[in-house]
Amino acid sequence: MSTFGLVSRVLSLLVVGTLLSGCDRLKQFDELKAEAASSKQQLVEMRAQLAAARQQMVQLEAEIALVKESLVALESAKRKSSNSEARRGIQDDQVPSLKKAIAECVQVVRAARPSSSGGEQFYASFDAYYNTASGRVENNNIYNGGVPAVFEFNKCMTSQGFPLS
Repeated sequence: MSTFGLVSRVLSLLVVGTLLSGCDRLKQFDELKAEAASSKQQLVEMRAQLAAARQQMVQLEAEIALVKESLVALESAKRKSSNSEARRGIQDDQVPSLKKAIAECVQVVRAARPSSSGGEQFYASFDAYYNTASGRVENNNIYNGGVPAVFEFNKCMTSQGFPLS
C-alpha cells in the first residue's frame, strides 16, 4: 500500500469518525431542541392558565364588591325599617288614647309621694309626652334624675296597655 492510500484511508477514517461523532452530537442537539420545544409548550400552557386564573380573580372581586354593596344596602334597610318600626309601634288611631294614658300616668306620678324626704321634687316636677317624630314616649328624667318617678310612670303606662320597655 502506498503512502497516499494509507493517508487517504486515515483521512477517510477521520472523516467518518468525525461524522459519526457529529451524528451523536446532532442526536443530542435534536433531543435538546425537543426538550426546549416541550418546555416552551408547557410555558405557553401555564401562561394561559395564569390568564384564566387572573380573569377568575377579577370576576370574584366583582362578585365580592356586589355582595358588599348588597350587605350595606341590607344593613341600611334594616336600620331604616327598625327606625320606622319604632315610629310605627303606635298606630295613628292609638295616638289619642296614648296621649290620654300619658296624661293620666303623669298625674299618678305627681300625686305619688315618696316615704322619705328629698325625692318629692322628682315626683312633683315629672313630665312626659309622645314624640311623633321618634315614635317614643319621652320624659324629663334626664333633666331631674327621678328614676323612681320614671319607674312609677312606666308601671302606670304598662297597666294602661302601653308598655314602654
